[in-house]
Amino acid sequence: VVRSRLAAEPKLANRRYKPPDADALPPALQVIAHAKEVSHPDN
Repeated sequence: VVRSRLAAEPKLANRRYKPPDADALPPALQVIAHAKEVSHPDN
């Protein structure tokens, strides 16, 4: 559906879009894993 819409209206495409950096994902996942291990204060 998206490809057909972009083919019909090329101006809908975001010209500033950059695909995600594959090298940034593993460190980001490690940060998330470590953040889940941190103890949170009781409310």
